[in-house]
Amino acid sequence: MIVFSIRPLSQIMARLLVVLLLLCSWTTRAAANTSEDGQTKNKCTKQVTQVFETPNCILCPLNAFIGRCPTGSTKLTVGMGLRKCILGFKLYGCVHLCRRTIRQPICCQDYWGRDCQRKFLTGLFRLRLTFIYLLVQVVTLLCKYANS
Repeated sequence: MIVFSIRPLSQIMARLLVVLLLLCSWTTRAAANTSEDGQTKNKCTKQVTQVFETPNCILCPLNAFIGRCPTGSTKLTVGMGLRKCILGFKLYGCVHLCRRTIRQPICCQDYWGRDCQRKFLTGLFRLRLTFIYLLVQVVTLLCKYANS
């Protein structure tokens, strides 16, 4: 039969409680992911460069003068552009290459989902629940041995 004195049992419980409180406060602080102005810190923007062809294939000599890229993009080809299609018997059509840079909203690293919730917290919460479960089991066992 194992006999525990009251003092060591209370010291163990006090230490476990301190560890539990520290773990809870750490995960709570990590969960606060909003800044002072209400913006979320977990959303970033990524600059994406797209290179595309003008949608219409125009007779090559005309394309040198009227072939334009959409607003907000830069024409990469010069002159007639690239010969891409046949408009008729021995009539070639050309297109221009265009480039545009857009800012695409994405989740920052270690964030995911529609609202960019941090996946790191899922593991912390699971760890915290496991720790609480183990703490309850240890306290139950210690109380059983202390009362017997």
